[in-house]
This record gives sequence, C-alpha cells and structure tokens, in this order.
Amino acid sequence: MKRKTSNTVDRKEMNNRGFTLIEVLIAMAIFSVGILGVAALHFSSSDYSTRARTQTEGASWGAVQMEQLMALPYNANNDGLDNDSDGSIDEADEQFLVAGSHPAVAVVRDGIYDVTWNIQDDTPVNHTKTITVNVRYLRQGGKTVKLQSAKADII
Repeated sequence: MKRKTSNTVDRKEMNNRGFTLIEVLIAMAIFSVGILGVAALHFSSSDYSTRARTQTEGASWGAVQMEQLMALPYNANNDGLDNDSDGSIDEADEQFLVAGSHPAVAVVRDGIYDVTWNIQDDTPVNHTKTITVNVRYLRQGGKTVKLQSAKADII
C-alpha cells in the first residue's frame, strides 16, 4: 500500500485554491468590452428612437395641414356654402385652393417644424388639383416629410 506524503496533499490543495490574478484581469477585460458594446447599442437605439419620433410628429403635422386644405372649396366662393362657418355665404375673403407654392405660414411646435404646401391645377388630370404638403424638421439635419393628395372638382 502506497502511503501519501504531505508533499502530494499540498499540491492538490494548491491546484484548488481559485483563480490567478491574470485570469481575473482577462475576465474583467472581456466583460468590460461586452458592457461597452451594450452601452453603445443603447445610445444608438435612443438616437434612432428620437429620429422616428420627429418623423412621426412631422407626418402628423402634415396630415393636419392636408386635412385643412382638403376641406377648402375647390374654386373661389361661388359654391353657395358658408365655407368658413361664420354665418355668411360666399364672402370675398373665404379661402379656397389657390394654385402655387405657399411659404411657411405654419411653423408648429415651438418652431421645430416648418410646414409648406404647393397646389397644382389640372394635375394629374383636368378638374383636379394636386396638393403637396412638406413638413421639414428644422433641427439635426432637417429631415422632410412629404404628403401628396388630389382633390377633384365636383361638376
């Protein structure tokens, strides 16, 4: 029978004592690289989320302007209606769809968005007007949202 010496026991205990300092430092380096990647991912996703929100808001403001323009009468005030809901029919100052480019008379939400529109007569076919609304975000590169619709003259 072989007898254990104290030297053999000491080696087994040495091998089971834990990690060395080098192993711990390498593990911490790998972990920190992973955490930095997650942090970078968080910041880029936050940036993309902000961009998506501004485009959605711009599209909403454009839809509001488009609805207001589509509600206007096709031609000047000889339609027999009270178009501006003030109790008078066919007034000289009633608004209607006027062809041409219209500058930014609507700047919404603390001056962040610039809303312009263009109206073209007889496009794409006769007796229709094409309405194009552009909403431009005035910060961070100025992204533009464009909405287009056609209104027909009811004859």
